[in-house]
Amino acid sequence: MISALAKYERSLQWALGLALGATAFGLLYLWTNWGRAFQVAMGIAALSVLLSLFRYPACLTFVYGFLMLAGVTVFIPGLTSAFFVLALLILILRKLLSHELTWRLPVFLLAAALFAAWFQVSGLWVDQFNNYNWILVYRVLLALLVLYELVKTKADVEVFALGAASGMIVTSVSALFSAYRFYASGAAAQIAGAVTNIKGARFYGHWGDPNIMGITIVAFLGVTIALWRGSGQRYVRWYMAVASLLAVVTAFVSLSRGAMLGCFIVIVMMLAVERHRMSLFAAFAAVVWLVVSTVPIDFIGRLASLATGDNSMSERTSLVKAGFQLFCESPFFGGGMGSFEHNVLYLIKYLPHAFFAHNTYVDILVDGGIVGLGLFGMCIYLVVRGLNWRDWSARRRDSVDELNAGWRASVAATLFMLLTMSMIAYVSTWVLLALAASHRLILAEEQGPARIGHVPLSTLRVG
Repeated sequence: MISALAKYERSLQWALGLALGATAFGLLYLWTNWGRAFQVAMGIAALSVLLSLFRYPACLTFVYGFLMLAGVTVFIPGLTSAFFVLALLILILRKLLSHELTWRLPVFLLAAALFAAWFQVSGLWVDQFNNYNWILVYRVLLALLVLYELVKTKADVEVFALGAASGMIVTSVSALFSAYRFYASGAAAQIAGAVTNIKGARFYGHWGDPNIMGITIVAFLGVTIALWRGSGQRYVRWYMAVASLLAVVTAFVSLSRGAMLGCFIVIVMMLAVERHRMSLFAAFAAVVWLVVSTVPIDFIGRLASLATGDNSMSERTSLVKAGFQLFCESPFFGGGMGSFEHNVLYLIKYLPHAFFAHNTYVDILVDGGIVGLGLFGMCIYLVVRGLNWRDWSARRRDSVDELNAGWRASVAATLFMLLTMSMIAYVSTWVLLALAASHRLILAEEQGPARIGHVPLSTLRVG
């Protein structure tokens, strides 16, 4: 019986091998003799990718993290939204085939849904709909729903972090290459006589905005540092080290003051829990010194302008003052989604159309009122409750403590950086907050029902 089964398996392998060989020769013939062979090859490649994503959900998790930081939507607009839809369809199909029809709905997702619902309902009383949109629903909530189905264990978090680190490296290399090309090509020397502030040049690679780029990579810097200094495999730690150091350099060459200060917050908070503080501090200090001493950019002057003031600071101050004026007009319910961008033009007349506040909290106060800020505060409360803020002792190579410290530093820096940009519907920010809020939840699920009681707000499963 065994020998007959072995013969059958051997003959099946031979048949599969011959079929694959015939297919390869057939494709080669089509490639050289058929005009649509390229389209067929693309279809086969796309099908292979889809099958891989379906068979290995970790690939979806990796791609998810990569898209959060790589900024590839500049090349393929709508790619991120398309990925969320594709990932959701794959997850639904996997659930149908496995007869598992439950969905993870953590409390943070429900709080984010309430926040989104309030802003969408504000369309009932908003003065105009030019800046009204559904991004919170079809991008943010969709992204969070997919995220909670993909990231269920600490291993999933690490896979996501590997993807995020890869995106961070792509972004950093792009930004640094743009700086190298600018100075190495001689363009800087040619325009030096005609431009008075060449040291204020900002480099952000393929991204459309240096502030958004800097804030995005710094938001996940704490996690990459945590995995760098952790107890994982050596090649993963070195990969995270490269991503972390490149992110610091990129934050500086972007000249985003919010990103540079956020970077400082992350590094200080990670040093606070680091046993070998001096070695980590020396690594970052060496990188910063190398950048400051070799790149002809006025980093110190850029940071000093926070105290001395410049046109940007003056304009941001005016936006905040205008925001509080608009808030007083409708303090409780707010003026509705997009009301700041519309009404600020009547207070600061030289601004272009749809100019946002460059401050997330001001945007929320004006558009959503006290109710909107309260709902956002509830989301932040869940994030804070999902982390351990009491233990600041040096880590003992404990992977849970490492990730907790990384999320804690990233959240603190992000909450500060929200003061510098309007990011109500920015997917990467919500993804970071969602992962941080679920840290204890993931730990409890991995350690069994005995630890579930230690989670302040547990998950809700429906199906």
